[in-house]
Amino acid sequence: LSETPLLRYQPGEAWVQDAKRFMCKTGYPDLHENATGWLLELLCYARSEDTSAKERVMAMFAPGDYAEMCEEEETIAAAAEKFALWVKQISGSFMALAELPDLGEVADMDEKSIRRLVLIWNCNSHSFLGGAAIFGDMVKLNHVCGGRNTWYFVDEALGHGECVAVRDIAKGEELTTSYLVGF
Repeated sequence: LSETPLLRYQPGEAWVQDAKRFMCKTGYPDLHENATGWLLELLCYARSEDTSAKERVMAMFAPGDYAEMCEEEETIAAAAEKFALWVKQISGSFMALAELPDLGEVADMDEKSIRRLVLIWNCNSHSFLGGAAIFGDMVKLNHVCGGRNTWYFVDEALGHGECVAVRDIAKGEELTTSYLVGF
């Protein structure tokens, strides 16, 4: 399984550096350790001109899609809600837009969409070329602690992610991988 990401950000892009500086200045990260990444992912989504990719991402699973959430999912969902409210509050601020003009691209998004996007990225993104990315098919692989049948890696030369079989896989067998780095 070889895929080009639906959405991705790379660390060398100027807006990524601006967003990181902005997050440091605002002091928001104390609410959740992933806040800087969430802002980058939100801006990556907002900046994408591929509406088909955006629709596919928003249709993906996110914690809260089912009635019950584990304690960790509830904690992340509460943090995502605070983050979405914060983004909506600052996206219209002249000072915030002066620091990070790309925030204007999220001004039209409602809090519910921002929260959902954060939760989707939180449970579906992969590390990718020093940044992060969401892949349309690879997100469907389930995690197992041992005995996985695929291995995920990034082909830097081709600029895409790949899952390769680590053993023979029977027809109809579930494809599994490890979400843990290095395993």
